[in-house]
Amino acid sequence: MIKCIKDPTINKLANLVINHSCALRAGESILSESIGAPKEIIIALIHEAKAVGAKNFVAVILKNMLK
Repeated sequence: MIKCIKDPTINKLANLVINHSCALRAGESILSESIGAPKEIIIALIHEAKAVGAKNFVAVILKNMLK
């Protein structure tokens, strides 16, 4: 598990999403979409996906863009 964020619960969640829920493997691609999620979870997901050798694609929509 990569520890890029100080909050261990965020790191644990990112690890579970990438390694268990998605079962992401080296060479695979993942798109992480976020609408108003804290930047820490997105960063942790990116680091976890990179750790397994996956390609990251990220789409972030800020809440203030929806108004």
